[in-house]
Amino acid sequence: SESSLDPIDDIEAFYDYDFKLPPAVHDDYAAAARDEIISLELMKRPIHPELKAQIEQRRQLVEGRHAEDVRWMKHKAYYKGVAKVRAAKKLLGQLQAEEAEEAEAAAAAAAAAA
Repeated sequence: SESSLDPIDDIEAFYDYDFKLPPAVHDDYAAAARDEIISLELMKRPIHPELKAQIEQRRQLVEGRHAEDVRWMKHKAYYKGVAKVRAAKKLLGQLQAEEAEEAEAAAAAAAAAA
């Protein structure tokens, strides 16, 4: 027999035969249901105006464009983002190296003073 990948179908099979779910399984399903309810409630909240403006700007950017153009824009934006992350990591590495040098110099000065 085939088993379902849909947990709701799995639950229905238990209830079709008046079986009770094992406590651990029931708790897992209850936790998943609570998480789903929370995510649905979050969807009902109003969108922050700044985020809404960004979404509208992106919508206008792609509206009426060919799928290839949109794909190219996404590709270009991705690589710009990657470049920014690399630059930030490089700067962070430089700052950490400078801090390490300063700490070594302070330790050497303290050792010489003692």
